Amino acid sequence: MDLKQTFVIKSFTDVMRVHGFLGQNHSEAVGDNKPLIVRVDQKEETRTKAQNRLIHMWFGEIAKNMGDTPEHVKFLMKKKFFASIMVRDNEESKEQYDSVIQFKKVIKQLDESEQEHYWVRYNNLVRMFVKDHLKTHTATTKQLSEFCDKIHDFASITLGLHLTCPDDLKWALEK
Repeated sequence: MDLKQTFVIKSFTDVMRVHGFLGQNHSEAVGDNKPLIVRVDQKEETRTKAQNRLIHMWFGEIAKNMGDTPEHVKFLMKKKFFASIMVRDNEESKEQYDSVIQFKKVIKQLDESEQEHYWVRYNNLVRMFVKDHLKTHTATTKQLSEFCDKIHDFASITLGLHLTCPDDLKWALEK
């Protein structure tokens, strides 16, 4: 008997559905001497649509200031700031990141004439890492808020750029 179930509880109706499931399967589980185990957890929200709109608006503003494209600014910001957040919080990303850094260290040990060829490969590897491991839709609201803070600080301090912060999105900058 495989009873693995996940229930998302958003209403009293959902509570009653879980109650019904437990009542329906309790007798059989006890009869098999395999009592049911119930785990309760709260879902950690991934980034919100408001946060997503905010960072994409900022990518556009920074791109305009730098004479670049929003897509390239997004890549640069992910590489510069988002990588450290995701690597810190995700073991698989950390392992991949460490491999990229090790490759960079090896290249620096080569003769200058050999390095050029490997820097092209390294840059391709970095692009692949950013594309495959740095996806904002997998970030929590807390991680994306930290990313927003870093983008905002970079634009303000490094570029001297005041980014637009609509009132309804200011919460995304709060820590």
